[in-house]
Amino acid sequence: MANWRILCRGSAACDQHCIVVDYEDLSPKVIQFLAARCGLPVCADSERRIADVFKTDAKHPARHYLDDRESKNSKATDSIRRCVERWVLEPYLQLRTQRLRVCR
Repeated sequence: MANWRILCRGSAACDQHCIVVDYEDLSPKVIQFLAARCGLPVCADSERRIADVFKTDAKHPARHYLDDRESKNSKATDSIRRCVERWVLEPYLQLRTQRLRVCR
């Protein structure tokens, strides 16, 4: 349950300086915001390249990205769902309250 411990510690460690980015919030605009927040300049060419990355499947770069979260979620067994509810749901929801709020 190492991931559960990391999630709990992450939730407990959040303060006003933390930036939590949930997977569903990831977008080219968020990446550009984070780069700027870290003092990294993003030129027009970088903006285009960042947008292109979001169109590509990370595991299979020759393929276009397809949001498969719903498909994967539907395959979760009742046992997995119970484990999630028992071990990670509460700290995950606490961490989500701290998540980054920027335009997508």
